[in-house]
Amino acid sequence: MARIKTLSVLMSILFCSPIPIRADTPLNYPEAYQDLDLPQYAEAVVVSVGRVNNLPDGIRVTLETEATHAELRDYFEAELASRGWILQETIATRKMREAGVLNNMPFLGNFCRDDGTGFQIVATDLGERRKVDISVTGASAACAVDQ
Repeated sequence: MARIKTLSVLMSILFCSPIPIRADTPLNYPEAYQDLDLPQYAEAVVVSVGRVNNLPDGIRVTLETEATHAELRDYFEAELASRGWILQETIATRKMREAGVLNNMPFLGNFCRDDGTGFQIVATDLGERRKVDISVTGASAACAVDQ
């Protein structure tokens, strides 16, 4: 096992890809995440933190929770909107929301700030729990700002 970890560290150094931190005990939200005043879901445990694609401004956080997709959607949509983030919603998603079936679907969200910063969230089922992957990047392609 020690050889595998050593090999993993060496490969990470060679390919300049930081190793995400994963702990058996809950972690805290990264300082950079907190500095951006991003929502911290109290009913979840932070299980992994790292960077997005080795970007200096990229933040990745993985949570685990027993919350439903609907509860996650309601929380993050309201909290991000109150902080000035804009939900980027497809026509199909809008139609599902209007038909009242969106809460039956897994939660996927893309939010943008007026400076082009993107907040992406994807929740997947782990049986009774949900894994929630959050990534935050500056100059997100999904949030292009006209110059």
